[in-house]
Amino acid sequence: TIVAIIIARNEEKIIASTIKSLLEQTCSLNEIIIVNDGSMDNTRTIAKDLGCIIVDAPYHAESYIADARLTEVWNLGLAKAETFNPDYVFLSGADHVFPANYVARLLAVTHGDIVVSAGIGPTKVLRGSGRLISVDFWRKYNRLRYPNEPGWESLLLLEVKRMGFKALILSDLISKGRVVSFTKLKGWRYGRAMRMNGWLWYRAFKRSFRYFTRDPVIGLYMFIGYVSYRGPKSESAEWRNKRQRDRTMAFRRRTK
Repeated sequence: TIVAIIIARNEEKIIASTIKSLLEQTCSLNEIIIVNDGSMDNTRTIAKDLGCIIVDAPYHAESYIADARLTEVWNLGLAKAETFNPDYVFLSGADHVFPANYVARLLAVTHGDIVVSAGIGPTKVLRGSGRLISVDFWRKYNRLRYPNEPGWESLLLLEVKRMGFKALILSDLISKGRVVSFTKLKGWRYGRAMRMNGWLWYRAFKRSFRYFTRDPVIGLYMFIGYVSYRGPKSESAEWRNKRQRDRTMAFRRRTK
């Protein structure tokens, strides 16, 4: 059983294409849940007319993109998905169009110790849109919910590794979607998430510098977010910190 969850906020121009691409999958999805995140346009009507299950999130004026509060929206969809007792959940943005074999390809590899899979989409990373996730694993990790804290998407992938499971990207499985712009606020929040998740300072600096070469403001705000975070660490932070130290030591041994 596979249940798809899409969160949507004012996406009337593209959401029909996203839904239709899921309806046309060679591996049928059992349900498609749309979490309507306070849309003021025809997003809800379009999704309902296409046969989707609608979950209405409480209205909020500001967008939660790149904010930990976005977990509240996703978790509404996950709670609804849980009522169908699925084996897998498929997570997507409302602006992502998939080839007909996309879900079937992911399903073929997502078993055993591989619990998360994705193709190549707008973000080209496992924490983006277009992921298939084993419900059995996610229940063990956090009772089929995202934690409401910075770095929530990365935390799930950290737990995959920490618990001895694997995640897989199929580099030849291509989908299409809108590339979301990276703002200085998103960079700052990303930096905070790195600190909370146990990133070593030089690793965080390296990541920030990589963004700095593309956009100095974003790279700077990312590192500021990292050094300014003084909140609690995630459960995976110590494991991530040790893993990065071990990899650094291994690299030094190889280069001697």
